[in-house]
Amino acid sequence: MKKNDFYFAQLTDIHIGTNPKPADAKLQFQWALSELQSFENTPEILLITGDLVCNGRRDELEEFKSVIKDCTIPWRALATNHDLWGEKDDSAWRDNIGELRCSTVAGDFKFIMFNDITNRGDGWKVALEEADYQWLTDELESAGDKNIIVAIHNPPSSESHIYSRWSEKDAIRFLRLLAKYKVKALITGDYHVNDEWEREGVRIINTGAMVGMFYNGLGNFPLKPGYRIFHWDGETLRSFWREGSYWTLPPDKEKKQMYCADFPLYSLHKRQGLWWPIPLYERIQVTLTAFGNASTGGPHPIVRPMHVFGKTVIKADVFSQHLDIAAVEWSLDNEYWFPMTRVWKGIWQQYEAEFDPGSLRNGEYLCKIRATGSDDSKYYDVVPVIICGPRNAPRVKEEVFAGATQFCQTMLTPFD
Repeated sequence: MKKNDFYFAQLTDIHIGTNPKPADAKLQFQWALSELQSFENTPEILLITGDLVCNGRRDELEEFKSVIKDCTIPWRALATNHDLWGEKDDSAWRDNIGELRCSTVAGDFKFIMFNDITNRGDGWKVALEEADYQWLTDELESAGDKNIIVAIHNPPSSESHIYSRWSEKDAIRFLRLLAKYKVKALITGDYHVNDEWEREGVRIINTGAMVGMFYNGLGNFPLKPGYRIFHWDGETLRSFWREGSYWTLPPDKEKKQMYCADFPLYSLHKRQGLWWPIPLYERIQVTLTAFGNASTGGPHPIVRPMHVFGKTVIKADVFSQHLDIAAVEWSLDNEYWFPMTRVWKGIWQQYEAEFDPGSLRNGEYLCKIRATGSDDSKYYDVVPVIICGPRNAPRVKEEVFAGATQFCQTMLTPFD
């Protein structure tokens, strides 16, 4: 690892305990910890941003602690409604996890975490009081020359999310305080989806649920389980959503044990005459992450369609532990595939390509990303794209913006 490489990780919405599939929730948590500890460049700290358990009972918190007790990565966790509402007070949390708010220093960063969702007699919501702002201001002030990351549970919403526990007044005050101290990012959870946006000059990165779609058993959170890993090189803060359907159990390619991801949303191998289980340790994760500064959300099937008005840059993340990457390409029609250039390599890799819609008719397209492994196996991701043309561009500086979060059920195969 280069001297200026710094990794940290985030888990959120684990929901250990009394959900309809408690064994799955626990096992997914174990997988994430196992994989994070298996990396040669092990993260230097793990942040857990709320909803560690389902009903906030002491026995659930004890079960969480029993799973994480042997983790070799230093960790910090914040409490939220699911972690606190099962007992008459917060003593179970304090006995098993620690303080309700905390800060810690690792590398060139100061991490500040606190329980933003509280119940002061009128329901569970974000309602920061003057004492909260004073504590936060003191922590920000004492960071000195350290870079600052603030972690909470519920993010101040973007245009694509109407669900938020924040009042507009509190959200603006809170974000302007973070902007004043040049916070590198506000990292959050709660929504059970991935997204990124900027508000009041603050970069907000929201991470999907570790529990995936198993929280209530109904599948209304159709995102696979996973976690986020961050990289800092002294100038740029990068992040990557590691999707759980690619994990091995345990991460041992010789035993060929696997997570059997038999969900109909992913039918690539069925279309090729195969079906689960297959040795998932050989799979490559490829995710189309952004057009310019507009995040696609995701990964599939929860995406934000791209409205494109001019030249921009397509960005993709690729992860592979057991195969070399032979090529990464993009296409709008499956007939012509254009190369992407690797711009960064770490635990995962980042690729980019210039996208010029000038020669295309206005209308709806599907932009697809294809990663080819060294064994010629191919892996895909897809995001809807709406070419609008410069004459239809809104009065904004950007050449592209992301639409509201939606489901994109198109299968990730070369046949679509």
